[in-house]
Amino acid sequence: MLLSYQLSIDDPDSFLLRFFSQGLAGGQLLCVESALHFTSFPRTPMSYVVASKVKDLIKAKNMMSSGDLSDAASKMLEEALTKAVKRAQANGRKTVRPEDL
Repeated sequence: MLLSYQLSIDDPDSFLLRFFSQGLAGGQLLCVESALHFTSFPRTPMSYVVASKVKDLIKAKNMMSSGDLSDAASKMLEEALTKAVKRAQANGRKTVRPEDL
């Protein structure tokens, strides 16, 4: 008889699952642990744009968008912001301003 379970996620690549059940014979509590580590799942890059909004904008212009357009837009935005950060740092500032773009 399964009494409870506990799931612990310490990092995005692994988790620990514990099952607690009561044994049939002596009523003792049994704990079974299973630790799984995933190494085969590729990391997906962080998206900085909302894909549905990109698609809506393109559709409003009577055009169609490919499935990977929002990924490309996100990459462009990341590169632009990285350059803006470097420019602000070169000017001795901790604040990135629109003119840094």
